[in-house]
Amino acid sequence: MALLSAPDRKQREEFQQRAAVLLDRLLPDSIGFVHPVRDYAQLYQGEAADGRMFLLIFTVRSSGDRSGPRPCPKDFVSKGDTCEHVTLPGGTGVRATSLRLRVEPSDTMSTQIAFTYADSDAVLTVYPDVDAGASSPVTREQLEAAVGDPRFLDLVRDAAALPLDLSEAIGLNR
Repeated sequence: MALLSAPDRKQREEFQQRAAVLLDRLLPDSIGFVHPVRDYAQLYQGEAADGRMFLLIFTVRSSGDRSGPRPCPKDFVSKGDTCEHVTLPGGTGVRATSLRLRVEPSDTMSTQIAFTYADSDAVLTVYPDVDAGASSPVTREQLEAAVGDPRFLDLVRDAAALPLDLSEAIGLNR
């Protein structure tokens, strides 16, 4: 953060706040109030009313020559995790990889979705509150609905349009 110029720092903070507000609106109430984690634009935290804390990571990177959903890893599916290729709701035709993953050793689950949109790979992961023994309160279907919302897709496009040096500084590696 200290390496950014004052205008870039302001742009970074505005983007991070915009992303947090949108995530708070699009994700279910069970995740609690979503706010940015200071100095890390890719990190957000949901604070539920009962004190549980859920880390969210949102990244956007250049897709390069790749397109379409990434393959489901075969090594973890046997552990009871799930991975499906889906089409995001909203009529965009965007294909995504939707996952529910076990977090070792806590035996709690995270929820993740990855997709390519506007020449960028985007990933949104909601982690469990391992200390509380609480899995991610967001289902795969709820995450699919959130990222399929046109406002979220606009956010992905806007993240990809950030100047390269600023996007790298805030964790949106392109």
